[in-house]
Amino acid sequence: MDMPLSSLALSSGRSIELSEPRLSSTYGGMLEGYPCKPVNDMKTRSLLRIARALARFPRGEHVREDRCVPSRVESYLAHLDRLSGGVEPRFLPVASTKENLKGVTVIAYQDMPEDLTTALTYGLSLAEHPDWKFGRPELCLSVRSKDDRWAWAVGYLAEDLRGSCPFSYGNTIDFGERVSPESDMTAFVVFAPAVADRTDCRIDVSPPGHEGHDIIHLAGLYPIHGTERQYIDEHGLQPFWELDWDAYDVARRPVV
Repeated sequence: MDMPLSSLALSSGRSIELSEPRLSSTYGGMLEGYPCKPVNDMKTRSLLRIARALARFPRGEHVREDRCVPSRVESYLAHLDRLSGGVEPRFLPVASTKENLKGVTVIAYQDMPEDLTTALTYGLSLAEHPDWKFGRPELCLSVRSKDDRWAWAVGYLAEDLRGSCPFSYGNTIDFGERVSPESDMTAFVVFAPAVADRTDCRIDVSPPGHEGHDIIHLAGLYPIHGTERQYIDEHGLQPFWELDWDAYDVARRPVV
């Protein structure tokens, strides 16, 4: 029987044993002269934010018991934490209606960037689709609104359509009704997120040693009017995208 290298008895009665030491780079890729106190403080703050986020994440959803290796959602949240600069989000859980798939969680940020509400999903990429050959999507929506219905709508669409809709650029989705009382929009179109650089939209959530095997791509979701959805379906996305319209304004009038 292997003996633990160290053990710790907790007041709860549980015990923690160190059975195998593992080393990883903390400051890999940094310039010469690091580590230093500002970098240490920055990394500590980031880890605390991720820990608080995981504490608020719906229990039993996605978080793995093996603490030696970051879970998929931990890697995803760490990436969002870097993108947001440490802004703490809210978590909106959408229950699963799919057998053998966990629910979808919406990660919602207020005033990021500036006066926008940005909502991202986690859980869409747990599904399979034949079109997803080089990665799987999660949705990202940014609107000039404080109404949580927009964030809930993104989560509902991700959960309801995962496995059937590829969420490819140019796909349109009929929501079937007005998303919010403040807007007449009843549909969405998928394109690249406008609030993130292209390199930031590719998130490697693979376990260590298997880099590149599990990639999440952020796909932007834009609210549109029903007439605009029909125009895109008939003429394609590019002619519509080149029209004069504000992608964040949910109260705007139709452009076609």
